Amino acid sequence: MSAETAFHQHDLTVGPAELLRLFTRMQRDRYTSALRSDPDVAEIIHVGALSPRHVPGYAFDVDLVVVLPRLRNHTPEQALEIIQRLVGHRVHHRALDDAALRRGTRVAGHLVACAWSAPRWPDHYRAIVPGSAPVHLMPAFQQGSELMVPGNDNQWTSVDPQELYARVAERQREWKHFEDLVRMTRAWNRHHALGLAPLALEVLVLAFMPRPTSWQTLTRAEALARFFQAAQTYPGVLRRPGHGRVLELGLPRTKLATALHEAAALSRAAADCAVDGDRSGAERFWEKLFGPAFGPGWLMALLRWTWDQESGHRVRADVNADWPALG
Repeated sequence: MSAETAFHQHDLTVGPAELLRLFTRMQRDRYTSALRSDPDVAEIIHVGALSPRHVPGYAFDVDLVVVLPRLRNHTPEQALEIIQRLVGHRVHHRALDDAALRRGTRVAGHLVACAWSAPRWPDHYRAIVPGSAPVHLMPAFQQGSELMVPGNDNQWTSVDPQELYARVAERQREWKHFEDLVRMTRAWNRHHALGLAPLALEVLVLAFMPRPTSWQTLTRAEALARFFQAAQTYPGVLRRPGHGRVLELGLPRTKLATALHEAAALSRAAADCAVDGDRSGAERFWEKLFGPAFGPGWLMALLRWTWDQESGHRVRADVNADWPALG
């Protein structure tokens, strides 16, 4: 099987991580539907890793941006409280004067974190998908082409996603696999717990992901290898599209440089294995880069995890322990 086929099958794979994403998406859509029923809500913007066709916006782990025009008359601190009350009223159907109106929500920096509400699935599903992360909401209001969102010192700050939206759409028109590779870089960021800000990651992908020419066949494996190789040389300062202000990375530059260097070595080794017809070797390198959901071991990981849960062992078996260490 070629590396291209393996990439395609990854999009169709259903393992623990994919089930978790499915239920998390259902949770997010529940919030979207409920909040849109409020007449004051102008727009709900989906961002983050669960929205592959939307560019991540301002902060890490934001799921939904709630746009309310009336927030322009409030401070960010007041806006976060309004979002808490809105969630209690519209999502959980509590009365506005209910003392428990804000139960299950908390303010976390610039966001409102809403606790996961576990579906009533059978116990054997709970062993596979025990729960999910909270839904994170960010208040915003529109000002011209920019969105005003909570910033530091209880002040509003502007973001202008329109240019970034346009550039991503242009790249997707050029090459149908561009958004696939955006998703893979997000998986790399999550698997290695880098904490790289989603907007910074998008800017890196736009800057360094290669473009196929009219006479060139560019595989996704080769594109990823070239991306990580080129991204190692980034100048150290990224700018926000739209207004050009310095973009915060979310992690130290030295940590990002190290991660990019290691990713370049792994992706190049995987791409070379694929060219040589070594499917097993390629998949093992991809798994090191993106996690077990992408390599050959996801099914065995699922079976062992389920068995451990049923037998009372709470430590997930490491199905990759016998693989040779990579230099």
